[in-house]
Amino acid sequence: MKTKLILGAGALAIAALAILAMTLVTTGIVNAQTPTNTTGTSTTPAAPTAPAAGSPVHLDGKVASVNAASIVVTTRSGDVTANISANTYIVVNKNGTAATGAITDLAAGEVVNVVGQATTDAKVVDAKLVTQGG
Repeated sequence: MKTKLILGAGALAIAALAILAMTLVTTGIVNAQTPTNTTGTSTTPAAPTAPAAGSPVHLDGKVASVNAASIVVTTRSGDVTANISANTYIVVNKNGTAATGAITDLAAGEVVNVVGQATTDAKVVDAKLVTQGG
């Protein structure tokens, strides 16, 4: 009994790419290990650095806490305090419409977007715009 193997064009292309990749790795053309520089040390990328004070900053996250002059936003990178001033514009959802709001309209657990400026403290920003919702 003969078995017939039928490959579609997509499967054939994937198989060809897999064979090419294996050939490049086994022949040494492509190094599958951690890249190294000319001194033989690892070239693992450095951790991201905080933006310079005054640089624009954009945060997405959830409100962890609210007080009279700031909110703490939990982001993927950790908690960041957003200072709220008289010059901070806050936009909230009121009856399904975007409306001007106040810090008292924000609550823990809500998704917010914050646009502002970095400070000398990497975990603090001066908020210029806070929008409620994602």
